[in-house]
Amino acid sequence: MTPPQIFVGIDVAKRQLDIATRPRDDVRTTANDEAGIKDLIKRLQGLRPTLIVVEAMGGYKLSLGLALAAAHCPVSY
Repeated sequence: MTPPQIFVGIDVAKRQLDIATRPRDDVRTTANDEAGIKDLIKRLQGLRPTLIVVEAMGGYKLSLGLALAAAHCPVSY
């Protein structure tokens, strides 16, 4: 049996990350700082998402993007 596909959308703002997971209908917010990103990466590694889509204006996604790349997460901007 094929595992279900899981998709994650992340909206990046200066102070927070809004995360939506489908098809689980889970919506969360975490801080856009080192601790918040570290916690998010840990959760994402447990979910093993098919794709993570990051939406951001400006340079606020840089720290998150570097962390996702270092964790070998499937990400698109």
